[in-house]
Amino acid sequence: MKLLPEFIDFNIAQRLFNKGSKVIVACSGGCDSIVLAHLFQQTNIQIVLAHCNFQLRGDEANEDEKFVNQFAKLLQVPFHVIHFETEKFANENKLSIQQAARQLRYEWFEQLRKELNFNYIATAHHLNDSIETVFINLIRGTGIAGLTGIAKHNKKIIRPLLFANRNEIENYAAENNLKFRTDSSNLTDDYLRNKIRHHLLPLLNEMNPTFEKTMQKNILHFEQAEDLYQVELNKKLRKIVQQKNKEYWIAVKPLLHLSSASTILFEALKPFGFNVSQAEEVFLNLNAQSGKTFLAENYRLIKHQDFWIVAEKESEKNSVIVVEQNQAKATTSLGDFHFEILDWNAQSKISTDENIAMLDAKNISFPLCIRHWQQGDYFYPLGMNKKKKKLSDFFVQQKLSLSQKEKVQLICNNDYIIWIAGMRVDERFKIKPNTKKVLKITFKRT
Repeated sequence: MKLLPEFIDFNIAQRLFNKGSKVIVACSGGCDSIVLAHLFQQTNIQIVLAHCNFQLRGDEANEDEKFVNQFAKLLQVPFHVIHFETEKFANENKLSIQQAARQLRYEWFEQLRKELNFNYIATAHHLNDSIETVFINLIRGTGIAGLTGIAKHNKKIIRPLLFANRNEIENYAAENNLKFRTDSSNLTDDYLRNKIRHHLLPLLNEMNPTFEKTMQKNILHFEQAEDLYQVELNKKLRKIVQQKNKEYWIAVKPLLHLSSASTILFEALKPFGFNVSQAEEVFLNLNAQSGKTFLAENYRLIKHQDFWIVAEKESEKNSVIVVEQNQAKATTSLGDFHFEILDWNAQSKISTDENIAMLDAKNISFPLCIRHWQQGDYFYPLGMNKKKKKLSDFFVQQKLSLSQKEKVQLICNNDYIIWIAGMRVDERFKIKPNTKKVLKITFKRT
């Protein structure tokens, strides 16, 4: 029963939960999750068991589900289960089976937590899992953060068994006559983690019989080093990164004056999904011409003068939103457009708000459309004496970056641009002394 007091001490020290906590225990039916659920029951913490049937192993998966259900009855705690079409989800989203299963289960755990109004989701990751993760990160390439293994907590997810190794957990199961299921996929070498588990770690344990406990101390030292590293890193990032609305501008000149500049650049880009090799390539192209672009899954990195700008990918680049007559509102990814027709006379005042356009309604016919700009677009800027100007030239004068240009939205009447939203209306649609009706368009950014 040595594991129980260590379990309590570890979780008190790490403040993972308290006496009043309500915890969802992710239970696959394997030894680790069965022991975790049993330990929680000994502490009188309110728990439910949550089981995912990924429908990947036929009858074996169904038997796992039945087993966990019976174990929940034995513990006298509620049981929740969900069935996933994992292969279909993986194919539709171009994910590996492992990635798909991970995404599906954690999304469901969080949904269940909110429905039940519980505090935490507990997973049964233990010391060996954390050590394996360190070596996976080393093999793939990592910074100090990757040497800290699996985090003890991440938002609402807690990992209360990270102090214990596999042998200690299996011994506890034997001492308490706990039965469990063995996932046949864990016995193969199909995955990198299994290769490390079956071949590398036994060799290291042979070299050093206390290897696992040594690694536990190493991970603690790495965590402390990471804390110190983050303090200094944040000081340096504040010198080179500015946030402008939803964009992040990385200044090249001050970056080059910092020691370990390439590492700092990687850390600046990492939160946006750029990997080590991409960061290295960006560093080699720091002084590239404006317009040079690198892509991550959800972000793009664009060179603009003396800056590299991180911006979200524009998902509506080629979309067109049609606005019918009497339609009061149109929604885009960047905000809402509101439309109204107003009576007008000589005493009325034109708004000076850049996000409001007031146009002579007589010259406008519906439907209107909202779209992004394209090469070759032109308009007649208000105040330019009906001089035609290409939008590309107008944007240069406005000193817009590439990412800012991509977010420009146009309000069009047939083939005419009547308003570059938030910037300039077209001279041909301005209010005149004889104007009787005005189309007022208000742009409310999200």
